[in-house]
Amino acid sequence: MYIRTLIIATLLSAPAFTHAQSRFDPTPQHRTCMSYASSMADRRRCDSEEIERQKALLNAEYRIVTNGISQPAKERLDRAQKAWVEFRDLDCQSKSAAIQGSGGADSYNDCMLQHIKIRKYQLENYFSL
Repeated sequence: MYIRTLIIATLLSAPAFTHAQSRFDPTPQHRTCMSYASSMADRRRCDSEEIERQKALLNAEYRIVTNGISQPAKERLDRAQKAWVEFRDLDCQSKSAAIQGSGGADSYNDCMLQHIKIRKYQLENYFSL
């Protein structure tokens, strides 16, 4: 919690002309990967790698939230997280199925990234939302 507060204080004290990366922006690794992608297969590989990075960040945030909460609260949050994973997967599958052709895979990846980033934001602010 102290580190997060320190980071926020640092960002708030930065000069007005600097642009802090939004939590919903792609990671630098994803931007670099996409800049070298020369085919749709390359772009999908970049997206898949970004999904895995974002999942790792989400899981780390989940561990932070569950560390130190009561066992009943953790059990409820575990159930909520499992329900969220099922919702995310079904929602993204339905969106990709609604699109004809190769666009379905792109839609699925975009949907996954959006859901993961939003859930990570929710967990980052779990005790203040």
